[in-house]
Amino acid sequence: MRKNKLKKFFAIGLAFTCCIVTSIQTNKKVAFSAEQNQMSWMLNQLTTDTNGGAKLMKAYGPESEYCSENAYPYDQATAIIAFTSRGYNSQAKAIQTDLKNIQNSDGSWYFSYNASNTANIYADKKLGAQASWVVLGQTYYANKTGDTQYLDSAVKAMDFVITLQDAADGGIKGGVGINWKSVEHNLDAYAAFTHLSAVLNKYNLNTSKIAKYSNAANQIRNFLETKCWDNTAGRFYRGLNDPYTIFDVNSWGILALGTKSIDGTKDFTRGLDWQETYCKKTDTSIRTNKSVTGFDFNFDKNSDYDGNKAFTAGGVHTGDGTDTVWSEGTLGNVIANYASGRTSKGDYYLNQVKNMILPSGGVAYTTSKGSSAEYAPDNDGDGKDDTELAEITGTSTCATAWYICAQDKVNPFNTFPVKLSNGIYLNN
Repeated sequence: MRKNKLKKFFAIGLAFTCCIVTSIQTNKKVAFSAEQNQMSWMLNQLTTDTNGGAKLMKAYGPESEYCSENAYPYDQATAIIAFTSRGYNSQAKAIQTDLKNIQNSDGSWYFSYNASNTANIYADKKLGAQASWVVLGQTYYANKTGDTQYLDSAVKAMDFVITLQDAADGGIKGGVGINWKSVEHNLDAYAAFTHLSAVLNKYNLNTSKIAKYSNAANQIRNFLETKCWDNTAGRFYRGLNDPYTIFDVNSWGILALGTKSIDGTKDFTRGLDWQETYCKKTDTSIRTNKSVTGFDFNFDKNSDYDGNKAFTAGGVHTGDGTDTVWSEGTLGNVIANYASGRTSKGDYYLNQVKNMILPSGGVAYTTSKGSSAEYAPDNDGDGKDDTELAEITGTSTCATAWYICAQDKVNPFNTFPVKLSNGIYLNN
């Protein structure tokens, strides 16, 4: 999710087959078959910023229905993690340098920029999730490489996020001037606070911040476990007092929190079962003409493509609450299955997403035009809600980065790694 963006609420990589990995200390190179050349595609998404030569990733491939020049901080973070995982440290460093250069004085980033000219701000909303995701990229890079030069930027970012925390319940508000609290954003913030604390402790940097960040993380976790989990249905809500049936929070919940609540009474793997029951979809990719079984953005029988409303874009009207396979979300489910010990499930959906890889190596965002959620906010400032993001069938940076993470069994939420409540360390 664009963090999410709500592509999903905001609404923000896979298969070991055919890949050969060779490590050489700092910059390992990865060779793929032509069908799976994700790294080549990712490298082609990097643009040279006219303001100084540093680089940001374009959000979408050239065949995209949406503005391919968009650069979202969330996408940059997923790219940092993917590049670092594969040893492309110079590319990960270049992205972080540009992000540090355009970071606002309050520690935030804007929602989106022009990738080739970051002085051109496409959407000036300041969301906490954008900052949290950049920090996840920065902490993964620092832990893997030992290069700590971007951790001051990470501290600045989380000092911004903590200003969004509600003292009454511990939850993080969506952003500047926003009062709603989404589960997705709070999972992002929890992971960022937790892992930044761990990395600062590891390198003995800004140690005065560690207790503050750890306390903020504990409050967020309590908020999520006590106010945002439906123990009857076995799933997370979209947000505080918002029970809308969104997909990705149920896999992201496991990636950020582990499989169980702190007190052991809540089993978050039930969210994976809920996803299977309500959001599973088989569809044919309009880009590859291959059948794909994966997951939709949501379960909603009332939205334009999913349900019974009239729509004009064409397609098959099933009324079953699903309408497309969303690669990014399906890949989150893959890694959550791996984190939960459900390896065969993870492998199955990993191989399904392989059918969404275009000849360029990029992963298509969806199989066909879909709808993401009712009442999705207008984060990009174009006067429409962000359901248009679900209509992107072309290649996507975040989807391709998640594909790489899934191949490498890297959990983007567990960047240190810190021991999860189920005892699993996914990022060894």
